[in-house]
Amino acid sequence: MTARLRAAGFAVVTVAAGLGARALLPPLAAKYVGVALYGTMMVALVVVAAPRAGVAKAAAWALGLCWAVELAQLTPGPAWLSAQHALLRLAFGTTFSGWDLAAYVPGVALGAAVWRRAPRGLAAAGARDAQQPHDRP
Repeated sequence: MTARLRAAGFAVVTVAAGLGARALLPPLAAKYVGVALYGTMMVALVVVAAPRAGVAKAAAWALGLCWAVELAQLTPGPAWLSAQHALLRLAFGTTFSGWDLAAYVPGVALGAAVWRRAPRGLAAAGARDAQQPHDRP
């Protein structure tokens, strides 16, 4: 299985865990578990986009993207997008919180740890994919 497929599956599982946390945990805990898992999911999405990226590079990109989305909430754009569809609300949120910036860090660290240490992990699959010849020019 390729790194992209593993990462996509990991992203789906992470989203399910985040939605489950929102449904089962008290509101404050659910919010920050959800925010952290957003960071975890972002690592998986970076791997989907760039499966040959190293763990540190994927984590750095993921954290940067999380922070960019959060900082964008200081503008009216994400709130407008969030009003258009429930999926966009999950992706972009509506309100800025400085606490969220900190909450992304453990989530990204979790995503990087899973990528690095999982049996037949994403990092191994990405390295294998990088060594195999591709049909594309």
